Amino acid sequence: EEEQEEEQEQEQEQEEQQEQQQQDKEEKEEPIPCNLSKFQITILDAKGIKGDILSKPDVFVTLKYNKKTLKSTTKHDHAPEWNETFCIDVLENESTLVMKVMEDDMFRDDTLASYNLNLHDIQEIVACDSYQPQEKTFPLTNKGSIRVRYGFEKLQKE
Repeated sequence: EEEQEEEQEQEQEQEEQQEQQQQDKEEKEEPIPCNLSKFQITILDAKGIKGDILSKPDVFVTLKYNKKTLKSTTKHDHAPEWNETFCIDVLENESTLVMKVMEDDMFRDDTLASYNLNLHDIQEIVACDSYQPQEKTFPLTNKGSIRVRYGFEKLQKE
């Protein structure tokens, strides 16, 4: 009887170790992203940007989505115009696109203003049958606004 109990305990320990190893393995593996569509955004311009008091700010826009950051060119103006287009694969498990207006400084870039755009919310509003751009001005944190043109393009299922 004691031998049977020992064997059962050993088997149970082995099962627990295997389960723990499986859990560790699953935690290390990142989930495979599921693309819903492509999101195309054109950063048109910004207004009311506050930067250096003594001079015009050197500003650029960053778009951060799914651990990737895209960056516009730098403009030297309080009301910069970019007209730069970026394309992003929209994922089912990631909804927030963070738009930041940044000031290009010698030592460290400063965030002047930002806006968090929920792609899943606007995807429901925009018709997804084809790319139909919409233009909208978003209020920025701190002060100012950013004007963008955006739309979705459904990916073809293979």
